[in-house]
Amino acid sequence: MPSRTVEVSNWEVGELKDCSARLRVTVSPGTYIRALARDLGGSLGVGGVATRIEREFSGGFSIDECSGEYDDPAAMLTMAEAMRGYPVHRLTLPETDAVLHGIPVQGLLHGTVAMVSGDGRLVAVGQGNGETIHPACVLEKQC
Repeated sequence: MPSRTVEVSNWEVGELKDCSARLRVTVSPGTYIRALARDLGGSLGVGGVATRIEREFSGGFSIDECSGEYDDPAAMLTMAEAMRGYPVHRLTLPETDAVLHGIPVQGLLHGTVAMVSGDGRLVAVGQGNGETIHPACVLEKQC
């Protein structure tokens, strides 16, 4: 596996039992927890392996929001809610019409942008360059 630079913070050492340690860490995207355990064990001269890995938070979503029930309506998100963590451009009615036709709108945002209608619907996901936002994926059709 090629090496890469990652960020690891908020180390919490929990229960130590039978040559095992329970750890909780915060890591940057792309971090392989199994590689982290291997490297930590190697540094200690004892070897290391990760078992029972549980992701508690990812991309703005936390395990507290999850449901153990299949298709639990209370755990369902709207498309706009699923874009949390991304910048939002609130569309005017004329902008909504333009976006539905794939036409870029003026906007100062950069990168991936949630393009949301006045009533809160995710109309499109766009790419902003600081001057315009181009609809990259239009989620509604013009009627």
